[in-house]
Amino acid sequence: MDIERIRQQLRSGALPASRQARTWMGTGSARRCQACDQIIARDDTEVECDDPEGRPLRFHRECFDAWETEREAGA
Repeated sequence: MDIERIRQQLRSGALPASRQARTWMGTGSARRCQACDQIIARDDTEVECDDPEGRPLRFHRECFDAWETEREAGA
């Protein structure tokens, strides 16, 4: 996980700065993490929520936690 990358994505709008209404957690889907661009392995915990337009955002658990922290801090 790269905190600076998450900060840059928040500043550029690539990651939303608003809190998502619903969040799901489950087994990794072998898709790319929105924050770090790495594959979320099947043995990882994946966190999914929707962006403001309703498109799914998928994260590693650690990347989601970092995004939440940086989003709340106003990165």
